[in-house]
Amino acid sequence: MTITMQDIRRHNNKTANHDSLYCPKKNKAAYEMSIMEGKKRPDMIEGVICDKIQEHGYRAHTNPPNHPWDITVSLDDKPVRVEVKSALHSGRIYDTSYSLQNIKPKNFDYLFIVLVTPNGAIIKWAYGEDIKNIVKQRTRHANGFQLNVHKDKIPDCFYDFDDFPYGD
Repeated sequence: MTITMQDIRRHNNKTANHDSLYCPKKNKAAYEMSIMEGKKRPDMIEGVICDKIQEHGYRAHTNPPNHPWDITVSLDDKPVRVEVKSALHSGRIYDTSYSLQNIKPKNFDYLFIVLVTPNGAIIKWAYGEDIKNIVKQRTRHANGFQLNVHKDKIPDCFYDFDDFPYGD
């Protein structure tokens, strides 16, 4: 699965220009996501993930801001809670880890991560229970846990989008 320009434009109508590792020649969609301000990028990505889940054949809707989770998905047997976290490259040339913030595993059944690399988005998901196991030895900050993910060493508990929701 990829995030296309059509997906971005459907959820964003602002463009700007700045110097960074991101540029339109590498990947226009990643560049457009990198220049979004404030909460615009996370909100847009939540909308795109919701759309992609619907295209995958499930009923889903995004929840209002400040809701404990981002998307509610109706699976065959029950509704499930989906949280979406995204991160941009840190800007340090040799650092390829992405910092996902404010992760609250008790609030979701599934976690989608979107690593917006200069060359495009990497989209993965994991079960909430697996995320609880990853963070259980870590310090919880006021707004949740932080998870640093290296783009080339994503933990095995994360699956490709096409494997949603059962992981095989």
